[in-house]
Amino acid sequence: MSSYIRSFSSDFNNKFDQYFLREQIQNSLIASTLLEITKTNDQIEITFENPLTGGDLTILDNLISIHDPTQFEKDKIPYNTLPVLSGNIKSDSLNTWRLVSIYDFRGTNNNADIKYIDIISRCTNSNSDYDIRMINRSSGDIISTISGLNNTEFQIIDLGNISNLPGNRSVLEIHIRINSNAGNVIVQNINIY
Repeated sequence: MSSYIRSFSSDFNNKFDQYFLREQIQNSLIASTLLEITKTNDQIEITFENPLTGGDLTILDNLISIHDPTQFEKDKIPYNTLPVLSGNIKSDSLNTWRLVSIYDFRGTNNNADIKYIDIISRCTNSNSDYDIRMINRSSGDIISTISGLNNTEFQIIDLGNISNLPGNRSVLEIHIRINSNAGNVIVQNINIY
């Protein structure tokens, strides 16, 4: 894994949308797989599976210099806000996946798609860390996952790359697992795009 840190204020000129940047990178000629994009205060961390070559780094910096999510933000409307079944995951279940929400997915054979998943969540103890995933209930296939979160303020968490979407209608589940130390995880909202 290799991470590249850029400034929201100086590199992005205070204009940033993680979904738009993800789309720009995934549609570019950058060879390494994009794993995640996170924003903490003025820092934007872009993490790839492998280190970028000099040419890939130039492409990334060019994408950042022209990044203007204004049009993208107009088009980005969640087409489904999921109910939160359990909004407070307690630390008495360390290392156990706990069900947070369920989604009735029509299936890619029926022209359904998921491009992005947002979860607004936080943990109550900064020494805690937690993981979030979406799985297919029937097959157990992982649709999307992110690990090692420890934000104590509510933050919009992008679940990252989407894969293994089922062709037929299926029930998809969102789970959270607390990995270490005391502290609960609180989920406020889940959006699918």
